[in-house]
Amino acid sequence: MEETTVRAVIFDMDGVLLNTEPISKQAFEQAFKSVKKILDEQTYQEILGRSLNDISYFLSDKFADIKIGEQIIQERDRFFLNYYQENHVEVLPGVCSFLEYLTKRKYKLAVATSASKETAEFLLKKANIFHYFDAFSFGSEVVNAKPNPEIFLNAAEKLEIEPAAAYIVEDAVSGIVGAISGGFIPVYIPEKEVDEEFTSEFKCQAFRDMESFHLHVIESNFQQALERVSMKIMDN
Repeated sequence: MEETTVRAVIFDMDGVLLNTEPISKQAFEQAFKSVKKILDEQTYQEILGRSLNDISYFLSDKFADIKIGEQIIQERDRFFLNYYQENHVEVLPGVCSFLEYLTKRKYKLAVATSASKETAEFLLKKANIFHYFDAFSFGSEVVNAKPNPEIFLNAAEKLEIEPAAAYIVEDAVSGIVGAISGGFIPVYIPEKEVDEEFTSEFKCQAFRDMESFHLHVIESNFQQALERVSMKIMDN
């Protein structure tokens, strides 16, 4: 895909824009304790990136209890929102400067998050980055959770942009798989070290942090500008 076609960037929220995942994990651990269950790492990885409704169904099925999923989600939300009512929402390093850069260069920007509309708007506004975005796609708006691309396609439709003209910035494998299946340009910024086997298999660009991706976009735009100048000189 030629990068000259890129006109939009669609970001996941938790773990990409905001450093909320540690508190989210604590909230789930607290919620599991409230129903006398233990959150092991395998289960936590299985629920990452899913909408809260999807997590509720998954946990009810896992524990063979139709009510337990909803109970866990309610307790998780209570702990999570209470924490951020009283504490600062941390924006991850490099995010604000990159959003400024993209805004000045007229990129269309969106957030695609499995969080509910109320939770996502609360966090983004408290972090003072809500105003950068032109559109939002929330987990409560779609039927299918990642790795289904529905949440990204919903964002692209709101931006009035074709998938091939948009980066999807994700920290989760399920999000990258969804981006690829939806025809977007995937950008992988994992919480831990880059899995070279995964990036090779799915042919996606991977960066250690947002600052590295920002630098890549600057370099790409500079190279494209040079190519346009060269073409004009040749035409003359």
